[in-house]
Amino acid sequence: MRKHVIALTIANAIVLVAGAFSYFAYSYLLTPSEFGLYGIAFSVSRLAMVLLDGGIKTTLIKHKGCVSAKDETLLTLICMLFGVSVMLAIVGIGFLLIEVDMANVPDTLFVFALSAVYILTFPLIIIPTSRMEKNLQYKRLSIIEGIAMSIELAGAVPFLVYTTYGLWGFVFAAILARVFRVISLYLYEPMNISCPTKWTALKCWVLIKEGVQIQVSSFFSLARDSLHVILIAPIFGKEWSGYYAWALQLCMITSRVFVATSARISVPIYSGEANYLNRWSNNIRQVTLLSAITVPILLSLWMIAPLLDDLFFDNKWNIAITLLPLLFFRMLIGSATAPLFSLVLVTMKANIAMKANIAWSLVEISGALFFVYMYGAYGLAISYALFVIFGVWSLSRVLPNYSFKQQRELFFAIMHRPSWYMVILAIMVVYWSRLYLDSAIYWGQYFILSTAISLLVVSLVLEFRNLKRLGVWGEK
Repeated sequence: MRKHVIALTIANAIVLVAGAFSYFAYSYLLTPSEFGLYGIAFSVSRLAMVLLDGGIKTTLIKHKGCVSAKDETLLTLICMLFGVSVMLAIVGIGFLLIEVDMANVPDTLFVFALSAVYILTFPLIIIPTSRMEKNLQYKRLSIIEGIAMSIELAGAVPFLVYTTYGLWGFVFAAILARVFRVISLYLYEPMNISCPTKWTALKCWVLIKEGVQIQVSSFFSLARDSLHVILIAPIFGKEWSGYYAWALQLCMITSRVFVATSARISVPIYSGEANYLNRWSNNIRQVTLLSAITVPILLSLWMIAPLLDDLFFDNKWNIAITLLPLLFFRMLIGSATAPLFSLVLVTMKANIAMKANIAWSLVEISGALFFVYMYGAYGLAISYALFVIFGVWSLSRVLPNYSFKQQRELFFAIMHRPSWYMVILAIMVVYWSRLYLDSAIYWGQYFILSTAISLLVVSLVLEFRNLKRLGVWGEK
């Protein structure tokens, strides 16, 4: 399993580099409104793909029996038909928003185009991807997805710089990436097309029935993470949605390598382990490692983000930077939810995981509405920071033998960080530098940057020494 983890981590690291490059480029090239429009289109595409998935991929990975060519053919056809239906629904909603003057035609057409690229290619990807994950072919899969995601993330930069297509460069980049992914997957895992029978339909119905519960849970998770689009954009406009999208993307860059790897491998790892106590120990190790990496990286980014905005982006992301402390706290606590949700999904029934996730989502959405009403657009960041704690609790409480001791062990793994001393020092340095230093002065820039790098290195050293002491890092 370790070689699969390494392969995924390397692939995600490549995506991280592409993401960091594109993030810097888009921060320079796009206005907050344009960034917000891209974020809206991408969120609509992700929500649609969750609906299309139907939890089928996860269900196929968990499924112990053989999935025949007839099963795969029927599932692909169902996904295609549903994809067309979802796309028509998006078009209908878009025209309705135009009629009531909540959207304009150019923006809506861009959302339609980007959504269509992802929705219409998704049915061709789901079966070969689930097959490769089930067979633990992570090395090949990570190469394919690493290249495809790098194209998706950075492919629009040449179009924005050298052409007049503007945001449509994201559509062209998505087309290139999806075509590459589909062709590559089918070269490694070709699907044998076979005419389905009524028995195939019965078997697929069982898979879909289980998958729907996973789908509903995933949909609520994504809706919860897209509140800056669902709630902020209609009330405060594209610009504020862009500020949140920019800040959240900065947070996601830091978690892309390790949290994404954990989310990908957790279900196969837990499924292969029969003993629940061993699963729980594995979960604690993952949470400890993820939070140990998250704190130092987010700390350094929080320190240098204002400097970068001042030097390269003409302070146009100033408002977004004020959101970072609350969003960073959410990312820290939320780093536990990827392995924790996988543990609930494997250990308990799918409907239990669904109910826990829906409860979290409903509480967070209600809290977001309250805090946005009280504090305006900033209220969503407050809600994000507070209700992620409820989310961790709601997922862990449904596990077997739940107790306060188990809950304490989980939060101890998240919050017991040696690097908190560096966080306190960073807050003092940032506060002092804003009072007494001019970031436009060369030595002031050098001081802030060198301090951030130094605190990052010291924090990582402290964290990895602690991980070795706990036996989380370096064990065979």
